[in-house]
Amino acid sequence: MESEFHIFFVAVPLSVAYVPSVIQGDVALHQLSDTEVWDLWLRVDASILDEDVRIGLVQYGFVDDVAVMNQSQYVVGSVLKAELVAIHKALALDFEKNCSSILIKSDSAVAVKALPQESYLLLGGLILFLKIACLCQLIYSCVSFKFLPHAENLVADKLAYLARVYRVCRRSVVREAIPFVIAI
Repeated sequence: MESEFHIFFVAVPLSVAYVPSVIQGDVALHQLSDTEVWDLWLRVDASILDEDVRIGLVQYGFVDDVAVMNQSQYVVGSVLKAELVAIHKALALDFEKNCSSILIKSDSAVAVKALPQESYLLLGGLILFLKIACLCQLIYSCVSFKFLPHAENLVADKLAYLARVYRVCRRSVVREAIPFVIAI
């Protein structure tokens, strides 16, 4: 079952708001490919063991290349918080790229479903949710969070795992992600 959530930050009705021109009209977002709608899209995952978290991000749609990132160490109290840290870092990465519309796919159905409901208790912490909400509202005109089955998120999953196992403490960018993950 696919879960999808879109946020459009506008003060006018959606029909006249800024959204990528291709989605104005009768075309539903789920009928379009990622390249037709979003400036940038990412797949995110977190790997956690004993509250030690590392993050894997797979970036698509920027300069027609794939960049992969193993993110720094975080200490959190739950898997949900770890997934939210991954989403927060993905939003921060997108900010560096000056994109206005982004799509973040995660294999955490709970996080994707909780974000639009502003379920502070479910999210396991108000501060992290507020950081995500502030980044979304202040920087982007259109943000979408979409659930992605674990089987389709294996590259981000493997990168997060490798970052945790090898204790990667700094951001690492790797081009050509799939051959890198397969080789290891």
